[in-house]
Amino acid sequence: ATVFYALLDTETGTVRFTNAGHEFPFLLTDGSASLIEESGMVLGCLEDFDYLECECRIPPGGALVIYTDGVTDSESRAGDYYGAARLRSALERHGALSARDMCRRLIEDVRAFGDGENQDDLTAVVLKRLP
Repeated sequence: ATVFYALLDTETGTVRFTNAGHEFPFLLTDGSASLIEESGMVLGCLEDFDYLECECRIPPGGALVIYTDGVTDSESRAGDYYGAARLRSALERHGALSARDMCRRLIEDVRAFGDGENQDDLTAVVLKRLP
């Protein structure tokens, strides 16, 4: 099992997190999305694994986007994967929207890419900081 565990300080936008083998989240700042490539072992593989606590800051108007692999692994009829590059592009296009609308548009984009078929779960969590 993978886990992304985070604590958000709503005053400062600081997010302290541990990633246990989950997809890398995206941080949106000034209309640009970048991967936070911090991760540890998936749960249950090693008995005594020390997970790192990492930190990032969501700037005013920015967002942290956490998602399941069903988003990036969604496959078109032609056999192409949605992938992280398409996800980055979608997030940058929809980054000005509210968290709810960004989530909705992202799921719509993935479903349209897969011709309306869901091969796996499609889950996204958007933590957006007000400007």
